[in-house]
Amino acid sequence: MMHWSEIEKVTLAFGYGLNATPIQLAQAYSILANGGVRQPLTLLKQDRETLPVGTRVVDAQVAQDVLQVLGRVTGSGGTATLAQVPGFSVGGKTGTVHKVGATGYLDDQYVALFVGVAPMKKPRYVTTILIDQPRGDHYGGGLAAAPVYSRITEEVLRIRNAQPDRSSAGALVAAYRGAQQ
Repeated sequence: MMHWSEIEKVTLAFGYGLNATPIQLAQAYSILANGGVRQPLTLLKQDRETLPVGTRVVDAQVAQDVLQVLGRVTGSGGTATLAQVPGFSVGGKTGTVHKVGATGYLDDQYVALFVGVAPMKKPRYVTTILIDQPRGDHYGGGLAAAPVYSRITEEVLRIRNAQPDRSSAGALVAAYRGAQQ
């Protein structure tokens, strides 16, 4: 078994030859969401005072520029408009991959992906959605995985009492609160 530090030193070709686990994708996007700083992964809740010092691996401006591009993916005309979360700006990247069989790539079997960041103005959550062999004609990341991301992220933001950051949602929230009184 390879140690993580050895894996980081391996250079891979870009494209179908690259394999990454969902947690590796989430960590890569968390670097962008964290302004280019890589924090060690943990499953344990940590207080801000005890967080280890991260390592800058991407220039802060480059991370911000990439986040802006990811935000366009979920906007009008993007490949993942179904990833939108009402009231919140989100961004991410779709992926659609042919599965590999004994004789090469399989024409009718896919893996659909979406990795998203929310909210975009002050990123706090990175979520990776991977759907193995989505059914029907909606097998791409933007059609199969993005809607799942939207539903999960909407719930996370609701549970965490996140404040909407899109003006149209602000008006909806104000109207809803007014109707409650």
